[in-house]
Amino acid sequence: MSLSACLIVKDEEFKTYPAECRAFIPEEYIVSERDGEITVENLRHCLESLQPIAAQIVVVDTGSSDNTVQVAEDFDCTLGYYEWDKDFASARNVSLELATEDWCLWIDADERIPPENVEAWQQLTADPPDRPTAYNVTLRNYHSEGRISTVNQFRLWSNGYGVRFEGKIHEQIIPQFNALENPDRLGSPLMLDHHGYASDERFQQEKRNRNEEIMLAELEGDPENWYLRFTLSQNMILNGELESAIEQLELVNEHGDFAPQFMAAVKNSLAHCYHQQGNRDRAYALTIESLNCEPMQVIAYHTLSVMYHDKQNYQWAKSAMRQLMEMQSQLMQEQNFRIIHDAIIPEENLQQSMLALNHEINWLQPGSVVIPPNGEMYTIDSLGEWLPVPSIQLQRKS
Repeated sequence: MSLSACLIVKDEEFKTYPAECRAFIPEEYIVSERDGEITVENLRHCLESLQPIAAQIVVVDTGSSDNTVQVAEDFDCTLGYYEWDKDFASARNVSLELATEDWCLWIDADERIPPENVEAWQQLTADPPDRPTAYNVTLRNYHSEGRISTVNQFRLWSNGYGVRFEGKIHEQIIPQFNALENPDRLGSPLMLDHHGYASDERFQQEKRNRNEEIMLAELEGDPENWYLRFTLSQNMILNGELESAIEQLELVNEHGDFAPQFMAAVKNSLAHCYHQQGNRDRAYALTIESLNCEPMQVIAYHTLSVMYHDKQNYQWAKSAMRQLMEMQSQLMQEQNFRIIHDAIIPEENLQQSMLALNHEINWLQPGSVVIPPNGEMYTIDSLGEWLPVPSIQLQRKS
């Protein structure tokens, strides 16, 4: 092992989650349950998951009032301290100054190395690279209601090239990494499990309010930071501020010049907002644009299936669902999600959706007329085939 895992922490000894989170939190880390909530040894869970892959664990404390520092000491972590000033990049850079191994991983206390992924981490970091190298890591975000979303981030990179974080919030190493001579940015089978989105709503709301304040302040000095505008929009969506989110996303969609995988995520978010507002035509067009940017994804096909279902076009909904299942199966097998924000839909949920769609399709009688989002009319024949309605028939039915 030649990896330094780098964390910044504050009051991470315990975290509270809804009791439903027992589905993905091991019993050994649950210390109590009360009023529908469980209390979890948050930092210990993270540090124990890192032990099989990290030769060094760096923990920088930003002002804990609980036993966070003591937990880190119990694991023989390299300790650092930073006086919190609402600047995540500066705090993380303190941890990088203390990192001594060939590889750096930045990780948060509510993230874990999945047990089934340990070997992949060990193999990829066994030897030092011969040039600047950064690996994309898939984060599986667990939500209390059972949903799993994914985010791709460059979390692992070769140490020793002076790379540091930029950005007071949603900080990144990629701007400085890209400035190096002949850098390699690579995909990987590496994964992290993130539990933070499943924590109690009060904590999540406080975190979103804090993040939005920092992002708006940073945008005042850097209005063309399109990635920051995108991350701000995600915060606004979670807060239910759809109009504000659309405003930010439309700016990114118009001015942002990013890789197709990023623009696919931008268009998916816009489609979600417009669909929530009832503007299905705009949502449909954006979803098709997203698939044109990156066909290997789950979210866009899920959106199509929902929109077709809303219009009672169950055959199209089933087709989109089938595409979703094929894509998800392939992406899970490859362990390489393409777009920066995607989803993993539990197999049980997919099967239930397919059963419901089959029921709806069987319920339709021959001669039923359906209208997909593109406005064309189709009819179902006695064999269950879907046929375009002739123009003369279209005029008669209008």
